[in-house]
Amino acid sequence: VAPHARYSDISVSALEQASGIQLLAVTADNHPLLATSDDGHNTYLFGHLEYRQDGLWAEHARETNGPEPRNNEDVTAYPWQQTRTTFFDAWLSLVSEHKDKFASLTA
Repeated sequence: VAPHARYSDISVSALEQASGIQLLAVTADNHPLLATSDDGHNTYLFGHLEYRQDGLWAEHARETNGPEPRNNEDVTAYPWQQTRTTFFDAWLSLVSEHKDKFASLTA
């Protein structure tokens, strides 16, 4: 589970047919979540895992100028918390493991 942009989307089938891209994860409601290039140099995160519960609510209020959720959505729910934690913990671990390699890229 992960929040996705309302105004843009790419289908799972489009990514599956794309040359040079591997689809790694799909949400329960069949939205792409994570993909990578075949060479592993690019990673594509389609969901907004960076949102915390209050951040999604603030974004909603800013866009709608009011407290009423659209389409009966419960914007106070936080079902992507475990996905968020797992993803960013794994990412930070990977960066830490390869920090010397990344440092040489910026030198």
